[in-house]
Order: sequence, then structure tokens, then C-alpha cells
Amino acid sequence: MFWRGYGFRGRHNLRDPLIVEPWKLPWDCKIILCDYDVYDHPLPTVQCDAHNLPFQDKSFEMVVSTEVLEHVVGPKKFANEIRRVGERYILTTPAIEDKILSDEEESERLWQNNPWRINLVKSYSDKEFSHHKHLHIFNERELEELFPDAKIFFCFNRVENTRFFAIFK
Repeated sequence: MFWRGYGFRGRHNLRDPLIVEPWKLPWDCKIILCDYDVYDHPLPTVQCDAHNLPFQDKSFEMVVSTEVLEHVVGPKKFANEIRRVGERYILTTPAIEDKILSDEEESERLWQNNPWRINLVKSYSDKEFSHHKHLHIFNERELEELFPDAKIFFCFNRVENTRFFAIFK
């Protein structure tokens, strides 16, 4: 399952690096997109709630969720659903400058003053952006609590000058 673009089932070597480009995936992979809105897309798309995914336990060999966790109302429920439906998973979520910062107000201040986020917000009207708001910003400790069976990496994108966490199981 791919959340907003990414999850597959089929014969492939999960030890190989995953390149999230559907045209490069093995031919016997089945990709299912999931989102709360259904878009005109050539791949099958399931409209669903991230907190209550309509799939059986371990339905997917791999679940990929990029930049979704920070938007959901209930991150614990979302994390449990990802872990429930996927044998393995890859997630990314934005990170604050100090990956071990735990003070909620300081985290919010750093996030609100992030130039990348400000530019993103300015690129949408209030109506368009209302469902894109970042409801959460996580530090490493919080992600370890949400995904205790995963490896968490603090990453830096030099092109966009952004920081994010990559979560792998």
C-alpha cells in the first residue's frame, strides 16, 4: 500500500534498495494508492481514513508513507494502522532543527518560523491549505514511541534546506 502513492505486494527482494518509481518496480507488484480524496490517477486509489485502514492485517509487504504523519489527527492510531497492515514500512516526516528537542512550545516556534514551511503555506489559499496543515512536529523520542520496531534516521535535504526523519522497518 502506498499512502498517497506507495505500497506494493508481489515477488521482489525486500533487501534491495526501494526506488519509489512505479515504472521501475517489478512487473508483478500491485500498487494501491490511499488518500482521503480520490484523484484522477492511473493506479488504483482507495479513499480511506488513515486512522482506520480498510485492509486486513499484514495485507502488504511494504507500506510507504511520505509526509503524512504530521497531518493526521491521531498519530498513534495512524502508526498502529501502518504497523498493522504492513509487514515492512518506510515513512518520512519533517523534523525540527534539534532532533532531541522535547519542549512542545519550542518545537512549535521552530516549526512556525521555518522558511520552507512559510513559503509552502503562501503557495496555497486558506481554503486549499486547510487540510494540509501540519498538526504535529515530532522529535526522535516521540517517533521511537510511535514506531518501536523501526530504525529512525535524522536526514538533511541540501537542495531544499530541510530536515526530516526517515523511519524504516
